[in-house]
Amino acid sequence: MTANTIAFSFSWGSLLSQHHQAQVKDDKNWAWAQANAWSQANRDFINQIIKAQLTGKSGLPYGLGMAMAAYRDVLRTQVDKRLLALDQRWRENEWPMLRARSELLNSLHNSRLEERNQLAQLLLAHADEAIPGAEVIALVVASACLDKAHLWRALGMTSREQLRYLLEHNFPQLAANNTEDMRWKKYFYRCLCQGEGDYVCRAPSCGECQSYNECFGPEL
Repeated sequence: MTANTIAFSFSWGSLLSQHHQAQVKDDKNWAWAQANAWSQANRDFINQIIKAQLTGKSGLPYGLGMAMAAYRDVLRTQVDKRLLALDQRWRENEWPMLRARSELLNSLHNSRLEERNQLAQLLLAHADEAIPGAEVIALVVASACLDKAHLWRALGMTSREQLRYLLEHNFPQLAANNTEDMRWKKYFYRCLCQGEGDYVCRAPSCGECQSYNECFGPEL
């Protein structure tokens, strides 16, 4: 199942800059008809993630991996007004060190666009169509996967449990399929490899793998 089979409330391609769109094949002109219809949970998630990015407490660049037009739409329609003031201070360059860090993260992300988009398409293919905002969350989570920190930390969340709630809310079947409580980034990459038929883990089972703790250890 590919992302272009999912009729979300607005264009998947609109989330990406023109340069980034070259990395994906699905770009239909769905109107953003439900801009103000996000679930309250997703509004809370995106506010927390944006605040963490603006204050240097996440592994995401400014814009969370979205095209600027899409990010501005999210700010306009989903974000608490107090965060808009924080965003204004960011754009006025009050925190040059944080901006420099964000630019470095953005460069690193740009070097791994194909990987990021494959992760986003995996999430989109399992998104709950009844949950508005899931398509944005998919792109943000995929972008955070490129950071070296645990995924919940890269997103600026408070715990792995909160990350699980985000994933269960937006991608319930994908989350439910992680029956062994594998670390989420490891789990997503394993899903990609298995989907392509080239999963290369040579251990006969996870329990016998020498890297078991890298995939299943506690995420502190």
